[in-house]
Amino acid sequence: MRNIVMCMALMLCAFGFDVKAQSVVRAIEGEVAFTGVRASHNMIFDESRPGLGLAGELRYNFHSVPVDIGIQGRGQIWGRQSLSESASDEYKYAGEKLNYLSANVLLVSDYNFRRGQSVSMFIGAGVGVAFFEENSSLERAGYSLYVGNGKSRSFCFMPRVGAEFFNRLRLTLFYQFEDKANECFGLQVGLAIGGGMKK
Repeated sequence: MRNIVMCMALMLCAFGFDVKAQSVVRAIEGEVAFTGVRASHNMIFDESRPGLGLAGELRYNFHSVPVDIGIQGRGQIWGRQSLSESASDEYKYAGEKLNYLSANVLLVSDYNFRRGQSVSMFIGAGVGVAFFEENSSLERAGYSLYVGNGKSRSFCFMPRVGAEFFNRLRLTLFYQFEDKANECFGLQVGLAIGGGMKK
């Protein structure tokens, strides 16, 4: 978590807080993106395996201030596994794996630096709901069988920071605070559709 915060801070410092003379951009903008994700906690397993996700976002750019607001939908999957059987732990079996599938619907907003320029910067956050199959109360109840408390959704808060290149390519670093078993961080590579300089 500390490394994620440091990366976000360094990206902001690289651009500085120059808010002068930002260009006028088109009001409506969309984004489709691929994400690489990794779980923040191993839970009852020995390790977490990286995963992949897809995201889509629709944003409205305010003209009077360098702020946008929108809605985002995303889904991701990753895995956890036990590396070896432990005589002292009845819940671990050699090579046992479990995939975690989750989805999020979030209201998002960003503050933009150098908006409309060839290279711009943004920092923002999203709040909404997370939906998932496996939860933080997961316990082993037999070989390849797991049980939880039946919980299938939770509140989600997602801070993010990123850069946009040529008003098209967007790189975003994010962290999703939600149910402990599904909490994750990731890097998103997206293609902005619409937006750009207003002619």
